[in-house]
Amino acid sequence: MLRNTEGIILVTEGTNIVDSLGPAQLYTAVFHALLGHWNLFQGGLLHRNVSIGNVMIMPKEQSSTIMDFDETKPLTLCQGMFIDFDQTILWTCWKRKAALRRSGTLPFVSIRLLTQWVFKNHSTPLHNIHTAIDDLESFIWVLIWAVAECIKINKLEFSDDESRYIDDLCQEDVRSLVSRKKGIRYDYSTGPKRHPSKGFAPFGSLLHELLGAARSASEALDDLLIALSASSNSDSQQTVDTSEADQDYNPCVSPDGRCNHSLPQEFTALMEKTYQQFVATFAKNQEPLKHTKWE
Repeated sequence: MLRNTEGIILVTEGTNIVDSLGPAQLYTAVFHALLGHWNLFQGGLLHRNVSIGNVMIMPKEQSSTIMDFDETKPLTLCQGMFIDFDQTILWTCWKRKAALRRSGTLPFVSIRLLTQWVFKNHSTPLHNIHTAIDDLESFIWVLIWAVAECIKINKLEFSDDESRYIDDLCQEDVRSLVSRKKGIRYDYSTGPKRHPSKGFAPFGSLLHELLGAARSASEALDDLLIALSASSNSDSQQTVDTSEADQDYNPCVSPDGRCNHSLPQEFTALMEKTYQQFVATFAKNQEPLKHTKWE
């Protein structure tokens, strides 16, 4: 009798962004992971779990090439990636049973989604859906957490309020977490935070603009979801039970569960506009690139 011996070989690829050598490496890794997220979205997929453990620094800068008939040109070296696709879904169109749990990792979930969960403030079932805009805000909380952790690891000094950022994001009570996140957002609401530590200083303008962009996009999304729900309800009088935390509801699924095979153009346009704004904000605010070490 012949017996086959089988085994699994696991190889560790990438390192956690909290082990970044300095602001420049952290900035680049998060930026490149965000670009990867956009590529995934354009392919019809939504990650839904952007968190501190899922955004990684590449073990070695990865290059890629693009074939343009007679010309082959190298692209920018990639230094960041994201992993763990357990909660990834097809965002373009689907019809399936509701998920049994919420999507995302609590400290990094968007303020918009947290608010819906804790206050059950959905004026429409569509308010429960997890969108690309929510994932983009998650990148901000990942960046804030990573900077705070790097300051701690490298034994640098915090400003008084920065020292509580990780504790704020670790709140298990969702109501408290909403309040603490809004507090952090307020710190950057009028511009780069006053009197930041040396660790946070290079990211001041970037965080100010990203948090403002995320807030504006979330408000625009809420307005759009209300309009889409009103339009959908006019076509069907059937209702959907939204008592569960996450219904995985999508604008292309009508209240009676029928799958419409095209998303409203306004929805896709808002997602793309927000991606473009985030990418432009990173490209504009490159102060972290001037700092290769945490000091």
